[in-house]
Amino acid sequence: MDYRRWCVLGWRTFSSRPSIPTSMVMGRIGRLLITLLLEHWKHLSAPLLYLSLFFKRHRAEYYRLLGEVRVTGDWESWLNFFLEGVATIADEAVAAAREVFALISEDRLRLLAAPGVSVMSIRLIEQLPMHPVVTIPAVVKLLKTTKPTAGKAVQVLDNLGVLAETSGKQRDRRFAYAAYLEKLRAGTEIESR
Repeated sequence: MDYRRWCVLGWRTFSSRPSIPTSMVMGRIGRLLITLLLEHWKHLSAPLLYLSLFFKRHRAEYYRLLGEVRVTGDWESWLNFFLEGVATIADEAVAAAREVFALISEDRLRLLAAPGVSVMSIRLIEQLPMHPVVTIPAVVKLLKTTKPTAGKAVQVLDNLGVLAETSGKQRDRRFAYAAYLEKLRAGTEIESR
């Protein structure tokens, strides 16, 4: 990608920050615009970079460098920090995608080797990455099948530990692809101070 575009993104992040530090809205909009610009320029196939996470992890440095740009005009340090954030978050996104892909592959293989596997349970596991939280009625619609068949497909995946019941109810139960959701959440928490 053209280096000038990265500079535009770094400038966009800085210029979207308000003069009043208590207002966070413009900063969030700027960080969102960065990801959308990368997608628009065809450098991302989908808006998958969560740059705010890097800036939250390095909050003190983020604000210090923003202040330096305002006070001394030190754009170079700000752009280096910004580019480090893009690279870090991109590397983490690639690693997370690999982990998610490996998890799905392992779960698929476990299902194929399991007793009681059915065509519907195989079809359901293929849908779980796009629908990681399901109910029996949702599975009926998703697989275009009957309620008993959907229930059996969910039960096979529940018995394998791929799905976990999360509602705690006897009726209208909800099942989650918990390991998948955990992989997606990994690394996005900010430690409380």
